[in-house]
This record gives sequence, C-alpha cells and structure tokens, in this order.
Amino acid sequence: MSTRTATSLFIIATLTLSATQGVNGQNSRKYSTDKEAFGVGAAFYNSRNFKASREPFEAVLKLTKDDELRLKTNESQLQAYRLIPEFEPFRDAAEYVISNATRDAQRSLTRRSFVGFSYQRGQIDNLINRMKSV
Repeated sequence: MSTRTATSLFIIATLTLSATQGVNGQNSRKYSTDKEAFGVGAAFYNSRNFKASREPFEAVLKLTKDDELRLKTNESQLQAYRLIPEFEPFRDAAEYVISNATRDAQRSLTRRSFVGFSYQRGQIDNLINRMKSV
C-alpha cells in the first residue's frame, strides 16, 4: 500500500469516526463553518459513501450564504437523494441546480436526470402537473 493510499484511508476513517460518534448513537457533530461541513461531506462523497455525505452537506445548506457553494452542495446531494425513498429532497435539489446553474450543460444534464428519476419513482404525472401550475 502506498503512503498516499494509507494517508487517504486514515483521513476517511478519521472523518467517518468523527461524523458518526455521538451520545447514545445520535450524531452530535456540529460544524463551525460551511467550508468545514463541505470538506467532511466531500470526503464521504469522494469515497462513494453517499449516505454518510448527506448529513454534512445538509449542514452546509443551513450554514452557507454563498450561492456557488449552495449550488455545488445541491448538485452533490443528488447522488445521496437517489438512495432514499422520499422524492421531495431530490426534486428540491434538482430544481435548485436547474434554476441556478451557470452552465447550460449542467442545467441540461440535471434536467435529464430529474425527469428520469421522476419516471422511475412514478412521479412523472405529479411533475407535469407541478410544472403546469408554475
């Protein structure tokens, strides 16, 4: 194992422990800044642990006033929201990305993913009705 791999594994393990430790199994991790929360979420995201990335990314959305960081966080959250049974968190994050993305390609890819996800979850009729009412 290379030194770089060992260091990466150590960092991921440390972040995993610090993010999951708490009183009576409850997560008591508090983030002092939006950047700190994003760093923890990004570490989980990069290790493909999307479920664990959800909590720090949601903390970013509560802490940040930076629109660029909010956009990046919502875009990252789409992967975690695909794994949960609720439809609304994915819908809200996708709509935010589509409305606020700076690149046409980013809007287009997110829109396509959103429509496909809606179809898979049986929400396409609700989506059509929602768009008609807007």
